[in-house]
Amino acid sequence: AEIAAEAGVPIDIHMEAVHHDRLIPKEFADPTLNNPQSIEANLGSLERLLRHRPKAKIVWVHAGWDNTGARTVDLMRDLLEAHDNLYMSLKVAGGTVKDTHPTKKRGKLKGDWKRLIEAFPERFMIGSDMKYRPSGRTKGGGLKVYHAILKRLASDVAENVAHGNAERIFKIAP
Repeated sequence: AEIAAEAGVPIDIHMEAVHHDRLIPKEFADPTLNNPQSIEANLGSLERLLRHRPKAKIVWVHAGWDNTGARTVDLMRDLLEAHDNLYMSLKVAGGTVKDTHPTKKRGKLKGDWKRLIEAFPERFMIGSDMKYRPSGRTKGGGLKVYHAILKRLASDVAENVAHGNAERIFKIAP
């Protein structure tokens, strides 16, 4: 965090939200996956990191991809309100907890997610986790759902989420 703050380079954090120590969700308990039997609480550690070096930009990736059911809109809102150095990148794909998923059928953005993103227009960005291959074909979520989400947002917010925030946070020239 010290190096990131000093160099002005953001840190991408890949983690599930875990409020308290618990057994791994049953759908991930397959012994062939080599997953642990239990997972430890980690939200306190995330908050310590955010408080430790407030000038370090922390991007908590995969907002919308939740395997514990704990990464709720309320949790993200509370963390964003408490920590100006927290950012979120969106990953919208199937195979995740439906209650915390940002879209309804056909990619329509849920109202609570729309309000969250529009309340923090400078803190969200697209982060699809698409894997690009030499053939040009991708593996991962399609882009149509992101277009549907962006259409539901105010135009200035959509521009920030689509590219503006990533350009600013990661210092990418447009």
